[in-house]
Amino acid sequence: MPTARPKHLLVIGATGAAGLALTRFALSSSTPYNLTLYVRSPDKLPADVRAHEGVPVRIVQGTLTEEDEEALGEALAGEGEGAGEGWGKVDAVISLIGPPAFGPAGTPIAKGYALLFAQMKRLEIRRVIVLSTPSFHVPGDVPSLFWRLTILSIRLLQPAAYAEVTSIGAVTSSQPREELDWTVVRVPFLTEGGEERQVRAGLLGAEGDKGESGKEGWKLGRGALGRWCIERGMEREEWVGGAPVLSDR
Repeated sequence: MPTARPKHLLVIGATGAAGLALTRFALSSSTPYNLTLYVRSPDKLPADVRAHEGVPVRIVQGTLTEEDEEALGEALAGEGEGAGEGWGKVDAVISLIGPPAFGPAGTPIAKGYALLFAQMKRLEIRRVIVLSTPSFHVPGDVPSLFWRLTILSIRLLQPAAYAEVTSIGAVTSSQPREELDWTVVRVPFLTEGGEERQVRAGLLGAEGDKGESGKEGWKLGRGALGRWCIERGMEREEWVGGAPVLSDR
């Protein structure tokens, strides 16, 4: 049963291309959200986001590490410098951070999510959407030869990135549903734009959730990803407790 539409969102990764597309979509909504942007480098945010007219935007600097647990807690609780009057704690969290192709070993993002989820549970914030890829396998997936070869090549050539995205999926999907309403959005190759494109959501090799026949696509516009997270992930609460593969259709 859908809960009330969230009014205050925490966005993690707003300086990345996907996170920025989502942030701009949320700011342009007919009923805009209060946004808290939790970012490592605030100076990387473009001016139109930092000084958006008519929509409250709060920027909190920090990382998903133990060193910044206090900043993360304040961002979630709606406390500290820049907190909007009457905002209160956030209603939901969207994180679109992902590993670089040849990033560090040790799955730092997945470990950071463990810290995030602990803080969310402490504050009784339930809804969260995180980013992964089809490398994270879930029951019901029937990957095509294309996806089997693609995933194998990533595992062999980019082992740190493969370990990170699979660990992100594992640590998120292991959260008890009575404590967190999580969704892992698995994305293929991301492209620019796509705000107006329709999105297909489903398991690998399965029919889409809107009855689309055929296999999932191999690409997804970042704008379409942002719109799906806001409209279908947050407002309609689709795929709670699930891990859809999103693609253009």
